[in-house]
Amino acid sequence: MHNDVALGVIELASLKPIEGYRREFLAELGKIIGAALDSAQVNENTKKLLTDSQMMTEQMRAQEEEMRQNMEEMQATQEEMQRRSKTFESSNKEMQSLLDSTGEGILTVDQKGQIKRVNKRICLLSGIAEAKLLTMNISELMSGGKTVGDFMDIAFDDDYLDMEMRFEKGVTPIRLRVTMQQIDDKPGYIVF
Repeated sequence: MHNDVALGVIELASLKPIEGYRREFLAELGKIIGAALDSAQVNENTKKLLTDSQMMTEQMRAQEEEMRQNMEEMQATQEEMQRRSKTFESSNKEMQSLLDSTGEGILTVDQKGQIKRVNKRICLLSGIAEAKLLTMNISELMSGGKTVGDFMDIAFDDDYLDMEMRFEKGVTPIRLRVTMQQIDDKPGYIVF
């Protein structure tokens, strides 16, 4: 017994009656054996907890290392995206500068006819602000029965489409030529 808890039973047999001092000795010996068994059990539990704790610590270290690597990769990816964004912005500004430096009015549209880019000259010719033009579809400016489908037709020809456009400024429609070009890796149309 240890702390009033029975940890085991030892059975002793004797052919003679057991004297009192021997019974006291055996009772004390039982307490010592109980304390030793209890101590061994506590040590075993402590050892198991220590092993579990070390395993969890190792797993946490591995997870921390993985998180650190992921953070480094994310930071590198973010830096690369920022670099590409700056390159794209620079290229975009250069393209806009080239478009604005030409004497011709130029606008680009996607396959659905949505106006995607304009230069200053087309804004001047049309009398329509850039912000408004960028919200419009080319069909809103067409005259002479031309439709967005006419744009699609030239996608399959090596030719061009001549058309007239009506603008808010002036009475006379402006004659334009439409050609099909790759714009931002997608088919699109340049109108000039």
